[in-house]
Amino acid sequence: MKSSPKPSQIAIVAGAGVMLIFSFLDFVKTSYGSVGYSAWSGDYLFPLAIFPLLFALVVGGTTAATLFGGVELPEPILTMNWKQIDFALAFAATAILLGLAISTPNGLDMGIGLIFSLLGTIALTAGTVMELLNIEVGGASGGGNQTPSDQPPTPF
Repeated sequence: MKSSPKPSQIAIVAGAGVMLIFSFLDFVKTSYGSVGYSAWSGDYLFPLAIFPLLFALVVGGTTAATLFGGVELPEPILTMNWKQIDFALAFAATAILLGLAISTPNGLDMGIGLIFSLLGTIALTAGTVMELLNIEVGGASGGGNQTPSDQPPTPF
C-alpha cells in the first residue's frame, strides 16, 4: 500500500487543478463587462495565458503520476532532478501570470480566471519549494540528521 500524499504534493496537484479549472473563465474582460478572454482564447492572450497552464499541467501531472500511478521518472535530465525542474516551471508560471496581472492594459479588468489561476500558481510554487527543500508542514523537515536522545538538549 502506498503512503499518503505529503502536504507539498497536495498543494502541487491542487494548484494545477485550480489552474486548469479557472483557465476556462475570463482572464481579462472589458470594463463594461460584455467581452472577456479566457486562457484558451487565441485572440488576445495566447502565449501569456497558455504557457503557465502548460507548465502547471506538467508539474501537477508528473507529481500525480509518481504519487498515484507509481511512475518512475528518469533522472537526471540535463543535470537537473525533477524537483528542480518542477520548481523552475512553477516559478516561471507564477512570474508570467503575476506580470500579466500587473500589466493589464487600460480598458481591461482582471477576470476571475486570472485571479484564481494566479492563486493556483502560488500554491504550485509553494508546493515545489517545499518539495525542493524537503519541508513538510506539521512534520519533521529534512534539514539535518537529527537523532532522538534521552538527554535534554544543551543550551550551547
